[in-house]
Amino acid sequence: MRRTFKIRNRTHWNTQDLRRFLVRVANESFDDGEKLVIHVEATYNRGGIRHSSCSGWATLGGQWVKIMLPSGSVDRIDLAHTIAHEFAHLRGLNHAAMRGAALWGRVGNYREIYAWAGSCSCGRGNGAWRRGSWGLRWPRYGTA
Repeated sequence: MRRTFKIRNRTHWNTQDLRRFLVRVANESFDDGEKLVIHVEATYNRGGIRHSSCSGWATLGGQWVKIMLPSGSVDRIDLAHTIAHEFAHLRGLNHAAMRGAALWGRVGNYREIYAWAGSCSCGRGNGAWRRGSWGLRWPRYGTA
């Protein structure tokens, strides 16, 4: 079955480029038929142009992910890793279960695992996001 991403991009980064990252990581993270609909919101982190790392938030065992990107340059390997980490939360893993694993933590050879992302594009989109384009609300509880 086909996995669907409902993306709300509140950044200047190209939505189709972000979708390519999401699809690639989801194909590696989920089994067929698992998590068929995933809601993703892309926003800016507080690092501004000074930092290139990404961060995120996801509901534990749910279907909601928030990826926070810098407004300057993006470390694409870190972006792929962050998406994988948040998808692990969707699968029900908490931080204790992920501790020490390079797939989900910034330990060991995680940069080698996600080296494929270094060759992916992550360019600027065609303009700023539009307020009110998505009618879904973020859940209040059940976060990871």
